[in-house]
Amino acid sequence: MSSTETLDPKQLAAARTRIRTLMSEMAQLARSGLSPSEFYGELLSRLVAALQAMGGAIWMRQADGNVALQYQIGLAEAGLDDNAQRHMHDELLANVLAGGESAAIAPHSGTDSTGNPTRFLLLLGPVSDHERTQGVIEIFQRPGADPQTERGYLNYVLQGCSIAGEFLKDRQLREFRERQTVWNRLQEFTQSVHGSLELTQTARNIVDEGRRLLECDRVTLVVREGSKFRVAAISGQDRFDSRSELVRLMARLAPAVATSGEPLWYQGQSADLPPQLESAAQRYLDESQSRLLAVYPLLEPGTFDGKGKPQGKTLGVLLAEVPWSLIAKVKSPRLSAACRPVMSTKTPLRPRE
Repeated sequence: MSSTETLDPKQLAAARTRIRTLMSEMAQLARSGLSPSEFYGELLSRLVAALQAMGGAIWMRQADGNVALQYQIGLAEAGLDDNAQRHMHDELLANVLAGGESAAIAPHSGTDSTGNPTRFLLLLGPVSDHERTQGVIEIFQRPGADPQTERGYLNYVLQGCSIAGEFLKDRQLREFRERQTVWNRLQEFTQSVHGSLELTQTARNIVDEGRRLLECDRVTLVVREGSKFRVAAISGQDRFDSRSELVRLMARLAPAVATSGEPLWYQGQSADLPPQLESAAQRYLDESQSRLLAVYPLLEPGTFDGKGKPQGKTLGVLLAEVPWSLIAKVKSPRLSAACRPVMSTKTPLRPRE
């Protein structure tokens, strides 16, 4: 597409208005609280439309340092789903991530190890948060424009990168605020757990406040008494029938987890569990009609070896029943953090021989 075909004053003014509108929409999206997959899809779709490009992709750095595709439009048409061409392209992305500089790469250019193997003009811009470059926005544009037009394309890509960077910063701030809220609630939980030296009252505090902290359906504390385990408290219940099937299953599941010394996360199937442990977990899940069962052993403080493996006796276990909507939130360090003040309480949770 030549510059004489794109620089008509009326068309240029209309294009600028359209792009400003789309950029404003994208800026609002960055603060809307969308999930990363939703935001990247909306951002790339609008950016491709604003530039009237053939497609594009958003690549983000992962925890292991590698780059992963987050969203794409026309990746197959660009030929980047082919492994041979993908290697050259991956090195190109790595250079942008390392240098933090934007680039406009002509079609079929570069070396054998890095470059643009596609028939499109590649427009690449770095996405940065507070600390470093976290990703790359890439646009597959038709070739043939003059240098000034290409610079204009790249400028709009960089605006999109800036908006993506604001999204990352906003998300980090949201996560920080959520963590701060959790830690505040955990501090309140810790104070409640250590507020009494009487076992019954402490057990009730643990399950009632633990349920509020974990935002789950039910929390149960099972304590060890000699070689047996006894249900000490169930959230939301001042009294419960110790002969009920559910309570018996709780007491039956506890020693199986205590023996392993490892937390159990069970959703109905697992190839890694011993048969007796899986059988006990499945029977409990069926009876309780929960979506996820989390069982955490409570160990005496200082009962870990140098490799972080549990040693010594288990004081009891904490069971949490979680609905589907909260699985991702609870299946995190939050349950582990909630168990620490329980294990350090000065109440008589020590097993009675």
